[in-house]
Amino acid sequence: MKRDQLTEFINVFAVLASVAAMTLAIFDFKGIGDSKTTMLLGIGTSIYAAVISIYFSRLKQRRLRQRRVFIMYSHRDQPFAKELVAKLKASGYNPWFDVDEIAPGQHIPETVTNGLAQSAVALLLVSKNLDLEKATIGKELKVALATMKSKDESFSPVIPVRLDDTDVPQSLSNVSWIDFRDPEAFERLDRGLKRVLGA
Repeated sequence: MKRDQLTEFINVFAVLASVAAMTLAIFDFKGIGDSKTTMLLGIGTSIYAAVISIYFSRLKQRRLRQRRVFIMYSHRDQPFAKELVAKLKASGYNPWFDVDEIAPGQHIPETVTNGLAQSAVALLLVSKNLDLEKATIGKELKVALATMKSKDESFSPVIPVRLDDTDVPQSLSNVSWIDFRDPEAFERLDRGLKRVLGA
């Protein structure tokens, strides 16, 4: 049985267990059947349903984290970044995009650092607008390279995404990059992300 089929089977079983618990509770309320047995069965199925619900909730969170893609970019490239984020979401990824993730009143450096820690891979949008001397973007890249680990050591946890003729940073000069002037760039990126993430 495949993982998806097993997941579906367990989900259906959890729903049936919940229905059984409700049915037993109704029978107990109406005085039908043995009260003690009904109560024990109801408690047992309710506990089972709760455990399964918690398990799948945590499994979903783990999967979202495994597909968490941190977006590093110059704010002048924000329109392109928004389009890329929309495509990533549509393809089942979970992008960390500062516009969506940083709420008013939050401390930006801590939020960004937490976002990097929660991400499995990062995309660095490289263009003439990118200034790695700026404290924020330069720090993000250093933290990403130091803390993120790919499942396969032959892959970098930071993938350069070129938007124009600008060279990739020296720290990523030996990493294969994606050129988004190519019409098939997103498909190539998708394949690369799947390999980096072990999907």
